[in-house]
Amino acid sequence: MVREVVWAAVIWYAVLAVIGVVWSPLEIGRWLLALPWSAWALSLGAWIVEPFV
Repeated sequence: MVREVVWAAVIWYAVLAVIGVVWSPLEIGRWLLALPWSAWALSLGAWIVEPFV
């Protein structure tokens, strides 16, 4: 369970970092502050990576 969440967080924030390179730093900062949907996306990411860990 903990490993899945860690992997999901790493993947999710790697995706956000790639988006941040394309988008402005202010936009990515606003995204990182949007915790409710970040938590939803984190759980989605955990569901996606679960078969691989």
